[in-house]
Amino acid sequence: MAFPTLFLTGAALPNQERMKVVQLHEYALHLIRYYDNRFGKHPRFRYYIYNLMMQHRSQATTSIFVKKNITDNFPISIKDLNIRLEQFPDEQLAEQVM
Repeated sequence: MAFPTLFLTGAALPNQERMKVVQLHEYALHLIRYYDNRFGKHPRFRYYIYNLMMQHRSQATTSIFVKKNITDNFPISIKDLNIRLEQFPDEQLAEQVM
């Protein structure tokens, strides 16, 4: 519903169930290259889809980091992480968090 002039029926959601798996970047590229070029010409849609792709990439990276480090006695909560960083200034931990 954010772009009613682009999605006239409101039925083209990226999270919609599909018969074939469609990656977000493929979906975005298809829309940008759409035959009437309405998505590519829109002043804000390109930034919206770019932001959405960055959010998905960030969430994927975060889940990989958590899966990798949760078993290595890594502090689970923010409070635990703050305590560990204050009491034990460990460069390796700071590098892992970054």
